[in-house]
Amino acid sequence: MKDRDVNEELDKLIIQYGIDRYYPKFAKKKQAIKLIDEFVSRSRDKKAVLVAASSTDSNYMQEECFPSAMAKDIVLYEQIDEYPWQDKRSDLVVIVSFYGRKEAALRLNEYGIPFFSIYDYLAEHGLTLEGNYYDIFGEEYCSYWDSETTFDYDALDMNAIFFYDRRNYEIAEERPGKEMYLARMIFDCIYVKDWELMKRYIDDYIRLGYSYSEQYKEFAKKIEELISYIKEKLRTRQKDDIVMFWLDELEFGEDKDMPYFRSLAEKSIDFLNAYTVTPFTNSTAKTLFDKKNVVDDRTYRIKIDRECSLIHDMEEKGYRFCFYTFLTQVDNEIKGRKCQERCTTFSEMCWDMISDMLKSKEKLFIVLHEVYSTHFPYISFGLTGEDYLFLREKSRVLNSYEKMLGNKQMQESLKYVDDVLKQYCDFLPDNVYKIFMSDHGHTETDRYHTIFRIIYKNMVPQTINGIFSYINFDKLVYKMLNNESDYSDITAEYAQIQDVDYYEKNVIKKWLNNLDLLLKTDAFLWGWKGAISRKHVYVRYNDGRERYYNNIGENEIVTEGKIQYLRDLCTPYPSDIILDDKFKYSRNARRTFQNYMKRNGKRQEEIEQAVRDLFDRLSKSERIALRGGGEHTMQLWYTLKENQQKNILCVIDSDKKCKAARLGLKVIDTNEVYQEKIDTIIISSYKNEIEWYEELKKSAGDILVIGLYDYLCDMGIICEREFYKREYIKEDIVWEE
Repeated sequence: MKDRDVNEELDKLIIQYGIDRYYPKFAKKKQAIKLIDEFVSRSRDKKAVLVAASSTDSNYMQEECFPSAMAKDIVLYEQIDEYPWQDKRSDLVVIVSFYGRKEAALRLNEYGIPFFSIYDYLAEHGLTLEGNYYDIFGEEYCSYWDSETTFDYDALDMNAIFFYDRRNYEIAEERPGKEMYLARMIFDCIYVKDWELMKRYIDDYIRLGYSYSEQYKEFAKKIEELISYIKEKLRTRQKDDIVMFWLDELEFGEDKDMPYFRSLAEKSIDFLNAYTVTPFTNSTAKTLFDKKNVVDDRTYRIKIDRECSLIHDMEEKGYRFCFYTFLTQVDNEIKGRKCQERCTTFSEMCWDMISDMLKSKEKLFIVLHEVYSTHFPYISFGLTGEDYLFLREKSRVLNSYEKMLGNKQMQESLKYVDDVLKQYCDFLPDNVYKIFMSDHGHTETDRYHTIFRIIYKNMVPQTINGIFSYINFDKLVYKMLNNESDYSDITAEYAQIQDVDYYEKNVIKKWLNNLDLLLKTDAFLWGWKGAISRKHVYVRYNDGRERYYNNIGENEIVTEGKIQYLRDLCTPYPSDIILDDKFKYSRNARRTFQNYMKRNGKRQEEIEQAVRDLFDRLSKSERIALRGGGEHTMQLWYTLKENQQKNILCVIDSDKKCKAARLGLKVIDTNEVYQEKIDTIIISSYKNEIEWYEELKKSAGDILVIGLYDYLCDMGIICEREFYKREYIKEDIVWEE
């Protein structure tokens, strides 16, 4: 079967059938690339210095036009004056940006540097552009990270473009607007290589009898033929490729909205107790591919490159690593694309994977890292409704509407990811080793527990119940390649977990400059060490706090005594790590905390002792219920002594899966109170104390009802917030650059 360039064929079909009629810049981009390629082919014997207004400009030029062997250096406009031009006289200097190219030319002339301007060259050959050649949409974009509008194509979010095209299509009452938006939606689907969604909207276009129905019908047939060719071509590829579908922040159990992905559990080796070492993406990557832990091995100092142990070993075995990821810590030499910083859709990455497999003569280890659809705020082509949650700020607390919208987007986006996963898994032949995994969760009690499944030819499906830590990922890969079915030697009774203090400057600065925000996010500042078993989770934070609760599926009462064996497994957190330059701004947070403790530590101890005194005043035979099963009850539990915890019979909460359930406490509804023979109810809430007290006085009959904060007030302790929250003041704050 003769090899075909599927991307070139696709682009020709789009132009041939007028699919880009509402995006005329698409054809101009293809013309520009052709002209630039002609120039590059005439200059291959030279080393090029690319002069650019932004890294986006240089990235696209490198990716699409200049081979890596030719593009020697990248010089941004602000670096022109510092660059050693005297050493580069023999190099080809190329201005690759549209904007600011004249100013750049003048500055290069000042240094007597001959240069070549790409956009002047295009104009000379009859192609006059009004912006960067690669920007076919020509509009403002919304930055994924801070929600600010920008003209940088690196911030292109096709999910948002499709959302608004679909929304405008829905509200348009008649042609020609309705036809135009439907045509734009079809182009959007083709642009991101979602063939199933494309078919759905082409069918709608034809059913409605719009102007270009015949062209769309023929185009769809050509796409079917192209896909059939690709699948057949891949079936003839006998390379034992490995494809790793990395679904970021997909928590264990969240595949309930992903029927295809969930069905794979029955066809796979399914690790029910897989755990990341740390619930953060970059650190997890270093555990997976370099067998290192973030604290013990100081992984914040290393990159993901060919020196990483697993990558090195697999390349020794004849594999070429290919990452499709936004992670800047992954070296460009092993990235499948150089422009993954933008909001690349999952289907685009899958198509790039397929394209690489068609071209490659080597065995491939492909990592497809999907973030935007499986990680808050959960954006995808699957979003419906009238609103679109752009919010990505790490330092902002969501309001109730944003939380609701975020939950809706999660359900819709996970279903969409599932559809894309099913669509592209169908491209892969049986001889491909498939790994399906997540790197961490997002809720406090489940953020270490991940989804992990593997499928390969001739394997026998089975469920693995032992604790599988990601530190053993390399061993699992070797077992998979050797077709071993015994995984007992890479599972254990527990797994280590750990992470460093938060160190990102801008976020820490925002937290320390906003007392209300600091009050809500204080816990995120601290590193920790801990351990997880089948039954329990234990975490010891650097500020001295401990957390312990039941693991999923367990319901026994958690006590300090029961958790002691996990506590003993935790090696001390290295005291010198904070001196590393990486934690320059983390030290500000630590000093702030120290100031708070000097000022308020004694009062905090008095409050916690008063809470314990309350339980001591009650009879040892007292049957106590706590009203409220959220974070407040978790913190109350940690404050109590073990003998006091034993007196707590149950928690009263409408949510049977509330946080307190993870302590092993029975959860009952308010209408079940009389069935439990409760003596005393303590209201475990600051915000709802008055409301719940009035409700219980009416419904609890003779049961004694105590408001925790009412009791503290009687003891002469006035709390302006939850008893466990730290009351920072401006004088506590330390900030040093």
